[in-house]
Amino acid sequence: MTQFTFSDLEYANRKHKTKREQFLEMMDAIIPWNDWVELIRPYDPSGKHGRPTIGIETMVLSSECTL
Repeated sequence: MTQFTFSDLEYANRKHKTKREQFLEMMDAIIPWNDWVELIRPYDPSGKHGRPTIGIETMVLSSECTL
């Protein structure tokens, strides 16, 4: 069991959603994220050498938000 922080409890009791939360929910409903991730996965670097990768999900989400 994880311990809740004060900010977790305060955030859980909010009534309205932020514009960011509304936008992300809308994007999740429209875009097939799993299909996109599986399409990109063969071309994603493994991160064995050099800088660690940021992850495919983060990369796809950030590129979609900038369009």
